[in-house]
Amino acid sequence: MSCKGNENKTSSDPLLGEKNLNENLILKVTKDVERRIEDLTHQIHREILNRCVEQLKTLAPILICSMKIFIQILSQGKDQNFFIY
Repeated sequence: MSCKGNENKTSSDPLLGEKNLNENLILKVTKDVERRIEDLTHQIHREILNRCVEQLKTLAPILICSMKIFIQILSQGKDQNFFIY
């Protein structure tokens, strides 16, 4: 199961809804935060925030993909009349 193959699916589920909706939201927020990095007065704080933003860019898509896969697994389990615990 890959998140790449499910990008064109539309669903009433907010997590599986519009194509790249969650990814675009994260991209917008990280760009907004990046614009404010230079406003910080201490260099070390700018470096820390920059490092955290980079981690967010890396880890957020992985989290979203994992959640989509989990929902797919649960919905497949319901179709087969058994539950995954």
